[in-house]
Amino acid sequence: MATPSLHSSTSRRAGRSLWVLVVVGVLASGSLSAALSAHTGAFTGARVAASGLVLVASVVLAARVMFAIERARRCSSDRRSGETVAPAGRGK
Repeated sequence: MATPSLHSSTSRRAGRSLWVLVVVGVLASGSLSAALSAHTGAFTGARVAASGLVLVASVVLAARVMFAIERARRCSSDRRSGETVAPAGRGK
């Protein structure tokens, strides 16, 4: 079983990563929006491609972090509920 400090450190790191990815996604969507409304050209095309790739990557990674956080929450709540229930046939 992990120590409480390790769990809280890991949890904080995952939360921080999630928020960094959200901020990167917002900035990439703004850049993509600006690039789509700009005049056509080679630089604009490269900007659209780069912004789109960064946006997709940040959304996918943020979703993976969210799923991992939720999985860890469910696992820890299952452990806590299992610890409080006495095994069958014992205790009285």
